[in-house]
Amino acid sequence: MAKHIHGQLIVHAEGCMKKENRENNEFTIVSALNQIELFSTQLASTTELEEVYTLTTSLTREILHLDYSTLLLLEDKEEQKLLLKATDGFSQEMVNTFVLHEGQGLPSLALENGQVETVVDFHLEDRFEVTSLMGELDIRSAIAAPMMIANRIFGVLIGHSLQKRKFSTEEQQIYQVLANHAAIAIANASLIDSLYMSEQTRIRKIEELEQEKEKNVALTNEFESIFSTIVSGVILMRKGRYLARCNDKLAEIFGYESAQSMHGMSTLELHLSEEKYREFGRKYYAKLTVGQVVQTEYTLKRKDGSPILCRLSGRAVDQSEPPDLDKGFVWLVDDITRSNTLEKEILQARKLESIGIMAGGIGHDFNNILSAIMGNLSLAKRFLEQDHPLQEMLDSAEEAANRAKDLTAKLLLFTRREGRSVGKIWLQELFAEYKFEQMLGEKTTLQLDFQDGLAAVKIMPDHLKAIIQNLLVNADSSTEGGGRIIVSGENIEIPDDEVPGLSGGNYIKIEVADNGSGIDTDILENIFDPYFTTKTRSSSWGSGLGLAIVHSIVKKNHGSISVRSDKQEGTVFTLLLPAAGERFDKVAS
Repeated sequence: MAKHIHGQLIVHAEGCMKKENRENNEFTIVSALNQIELFSTQLASTTELEEVYTLTTSLTREILHLDYSTLLLLEDKEEQKLLLKATDGFSQEMVNTFVLHEGQGLPSLALENGQVETVVDFHLEDRFEVTSLMGELDIRSAIAAPMMIANRIFGVLIGHSLQKRKFSTEEQQIYQVLANHAAIAIANASLIDSLYMSEQTRIRKIEELEQEKEKNVALTNEFESIFSTIVSGVILMRKGRYLARCNDKLAEIFGYESAQSMHGMSTLELHLSEEKYREFGRKYYAKLTVGQVVQTEYTLKRKDGSPILCRLSGRAVDQSEPPDLDKGFVWLVDDITRSNTLEKEILQARKLESIGIMAGGIGHDFNNILSAIMGNLSLAKRFLEQDHPLQEMLDSAEEAANRAKDLTAKLLLFTRREGRSVGKIWLQELFAEYKFEQMLGEKTTLQLDFQDGLAAVKIMPDHLKAIIQNLLVNADSSTEGGGRIIVSGENIEIPDDEVPGLSGGNYIKIEVADNGSGIDTDILENIFDPYFTTKTRSSSWGSGLGLAIVHSIVKKNHGSISVRSDKQEGTVFTLLLPAAGERFDKVAS
């Protein structure tokens, strides 16, 4: 296009040179062509938009010998609004602030007509609204050319002269060529600038995304660190009460292999029954849906089916009011089975201690009274003939006194304050020495199952005898004199904090199991209380001190006792008593 315009100018210039009456201008056609060539070359030398603006105004001012040269771009095609983007001569404060609207100034006329327009004298101009700037600076003449690319106008190039001046046809044509060249250069620079800005924006967005990604990674790592190291189990539960996610601590609490193995499972699997599952939902779901925090102690179920007492704290994930339930709920779960058991042990110990103090005083006083009664009964029997009618009554009284003496002995054993017992005995020796089967019902069978190399129990023999005797009597009563009792013993090593109230070390695990009627769940917690019994007081089964005595002796010997019972399978008492000093492997050999 430039070559075509140049060609037109050369032909026109050659014709003009034949004219004798040329206007007096300061350049020849040849010099004008050189100037156009220089203008195009310099504009092509840069792609910086601001530099193209500056070159356009400075070169056109120089080529046409103008006092001012200004470039305006079309900002709003509908409103024909032109914004001043660069100037050589006027104040730089006008850049990006000076605006011409439709009908204002010579540029508006050139924009409207799409051709070069000139003003010889602004004092006589009436085709458009002359701006006040012309009068303030006493500008007389001007030339304006629309900046076009393929007949599309996107700006105006205007030059002003302080002197009254009539621009020739050649000057107007050259000015239009300069305006069009400037238009192409500006368009190219704008495109490159736009691409550069787009690239910069893209790079900045990438950097921002990378920073955001790093921040998210840091937050994720921080969350994962907290999530994996928190001492409580954590459940993220979605609608439908399914586990969307949990941590390894929760899997450990409920006996699962890993947190991943629990993902997606229904919380129904953690409840003792479907009825309990629905009851829990009815009781707490409504509170969660309105944003309340739920805190409770509740018995749930491990993977193996065993119950576990948990402290639960839950709330909706979303903190708004009302919360967005689609985001789910979060629960913190703590296993308080051990601490609850320990609290019960402490409470039981305090209860037994207080009862023991009272029973101890009564036992000693009662023992003194019994001694006098039994002594006088013995004397009375000696003073009477063997066949005296009163002998039978004295024998009955003496028998009752002996039973009272046995009861007193039990009370004193229950209340006796002792340090750690010094002594040891093997279970095998205990059962060989005392024929415990003789105290059982005729139809009751006693089976012994002791591990080979079973170590000795660190306990006074009479203490272990009292423990076994009371447990066997209790088991025999449960089978109603016609069942099976199995006593087993094995060596076990218990880590620290494994069993509440026990320090780590070697222990003998003794179990007394029967296939009797079992113990009701609602009374299971009370069986070690003194004088608690399911039998009538008038029965021959005793006074209810047996299991309380067992509990007391076990605790005094730094052991542990627990019980599990089932109506169909019977009852199992489990004892953990310290082993005597030998290593298990040495004893076994």
